[in-house]
Amino acid sequence: MAAIFLVLCIIFVWYKNRPLDLSILPEPVRWQYEQYLAKPSAWSKDKSNKFFKKQLSHGSEEYQRMLELFHGFLGAPSEFEITEAYAIFNPLLVTSFLNYRHIITSRMVDTPQIFAKQDWKKTKQAKAKELVYNKYLERFLFLPRVT
Repeated sequence: MAAIFLVLCIIFVWYKNRPLDLSILPEPVRWQYEQYLAKPSAWSKDKSNKFFKKQLSHGSEEYQRMLELFHGFLGAPSEFEITEAYAIFNPLLVTSFLNYRHIITSRMVDTPQIFAKQDWKKTKQAKAKELVYNKYLERFLFLPRVT
């Protein structure tokens, strides 16, 4: 009985400390997380102890990448002036997202008649929904395609 408990404890500790598989995130988003994992000492823990943050210096490579993400990838208007920028790393949020994505992807593959339905194409606003859907696919190509 003690051996089973020990094995379960080892599995739990491994699960809680396993490396994050960030490969499914788009590169502009993944980059900042990889920066944290490469050099956690450059980041400070927030007062709430829930996430890590780092102020981005104006003109630095990180700042430029943030601007590319904000204006290019997310499509924010260029007239927005950014006076301060922080990179945030929240391990719990990333892990939750990756786990939830895995669950949804598995459901889409296992039961496509429920989780990959196309009945939205028959609604009144089908053209508007298709426009939004196609724009979403264009920006987030890392998601699985279901036909």
